[in-house]
Amino acid sequence: MAKEYLFISDTKIESEFDELFELSSIDNNIKYLVSNIESANSEIYAPEVNFYFNNSEDDISEKPINIKKLYDARSAIFDLAQDIKFTKDVGNKLLIVSNMEQDILVQKFTKNGFVVDFLDPFCIVRVDGSIGSLTVLTKNKGENRALETDQIVWFAAPRSVVGRSGMYDPQMFGLDVVIERVKANLGTYSFKNYVKYDKSICLYHKKRQEICGKCADVCPSFAIEKNRKDKTLQIADANCLGCGKCVSVCPSGALDYAPISKRSFRKIRSFYKEKVALVIPERIYLESLHVRLKENVLPFIVGNEDFLYETHLLSLLQTTGNPIIIYADNVSKVMENCIRIMNEIFKKIFNRQAIFVCQDEVQLNKAFTELSPLTECVYDLDESGLTKRQNFSARLAHLVGKNDFGILNTGPYIHYGNLSIDKDICTLCLSCADACDAGALKAHAEDNTLRFNPSYCTSCGYCERTCPEKNCLHIIHDQLSLLPEYFQQNVVAEDEIFKCAECGTGFAPAKSISKIADIMKPFFGDDTAKIRTLYCCPDCKAKVMLESLSIENLNK
Repeated sequence: MAKEYLFISDTKIESEFDELFELSSIDNNIKYLVSNIESANSEIYAPEVNFYFNNSEDDISEKPINIKKLYDARSAIFDLAQDIKFTKDVGNKLLIVSNMEQDILVQKFTKNGFVVDFLDPFCIVRVDGSIGSLTVLTKNKGENRALETDQIVWFAAPRSVVGRSGMYDPQMFGLDVVIERVKANLGTYSFKNYVKYDKSICLYHKKRQEICGKCADVCPSFAIEKNRKDKTLQIADANCLGCGKCVSVCPSGALDYAPISKRSFRKIRSFYKEKVALVIPERIYLESLHVRLKENVLPFIVGNEDFLYETHLLSLLQTTGNPIIIYADNVSKVMENCIRIMNEIFKKIFNRQAIFVCQDEVQLNKAFTELSPLTECVYDLDESGLTKRQNFSARLAHLVGKNDFGILNTGPYIHYGNLSIDKDICTLCLSCADACDAGALKAHAEDNTLRFNPSYCTSCGYCERTCPEKNCLHIIHDQLSLLPEYFQQNVVAEDEIFKCAECGTGFAPAKSISKIADIMKPFFGDDTAKIRTLYCCPDCKAKVMLESLSIENLNK
């Protein structure tokens, strides 16, 4: 059979590997799936294999087993990835934006076949689109004009436009680099999607008011933008940098990281059972990292660490039974927020640190000395059909058990919450339950109750804005409670079903009928028939009115 994995090493341990491995030599006529040799004919180069093999303190007999896991993890990422490669035509239209003349630069691009426009930056109102289809809205002498171009070279570009694909600032990259990039893009531009979007569970999509859009707020490259007119998200994959911040802050799970999807992550983490996962983004050059890996530590390579959110981290902790180490040169504020929450949870419950963040070798070596097993947190959960919030809720509820570990604050990027409802004011109209896409508020017809699971709440506030009763419902923002009730459906409002005054059929909450009757009675005066209809079901309401009209006609 064809070998999927290529492992070449000066240290001979061939007898320990199975038939998937080619160990003796490189056959350039064969395309391998994963290789530890960068020059090999393979789909994936896995530098973490050599990094682990050369630096791990694991016994030599354990290394083949763990190397197989590293290969299998890379294979799973490849097989289950949902990112797709795309191409886009890029024409020869170029816009140079500067408040100084750039005649020499214009001539240079013109000689290379570009059709060049020149604009003063003070004329530009807005830029939309991505490389190959950029639209620049300009305003000059009160007249608006839309200029279409393929690429833009903008000297001293403002932060509000930097990051969009096909836009380059010579002061940021250097003029020579910009010229070469612009020329290289001419013809076909290749990119791929880093996110998968499910608008059916998006808390921004088609809402009456803007209650979310956090993904667009953290996007550094205009890959996700809000269309505030119709409350939809505009996703431009060509602009996406693959940082993953949008996935991390998305409260509902509507955004998933295509290179390592939720399904992919479930498979990958299984290879790290009882290991310490050392999470390292692909941008880190492992050959320059000189540390001894403590026994049982296994590298976990990701495209970018910022896509990881609280459910990823907790599920990995509960699979491995060990702390997580994240080695990254620069951790985003979003990731910091998520890690802080997780560490505070484990500090309150186990009085131990769950996640170590290291930015240099000194910190990494220090983390190795401070590792302490977390076997108490191990938990196997069937995640099938669970949303992002439901998954985290079930996992955290297992850690909390029947105890009360207090309250911690979430935010500014990760949002959990709670709410309070005045039962005396609530008419059980259920507008809030209809508005809650997170599934935190649910109507229960069997006992005429409104129930609320706080752990599902994203504290978006849509229910509060939807509630028709003044001072009835209030959101408690950015609080996560570590007590059993927080992870259960709790009755927050209830009522009796009012029975029709004519037929006795139950048809509406009693408080609603009482409220409507109190409002309408003054308008009906002494008309007993109209007043009676206020206490009737829809069928009997018409009947009472028709009987009243018939009596009036007879009296005439």
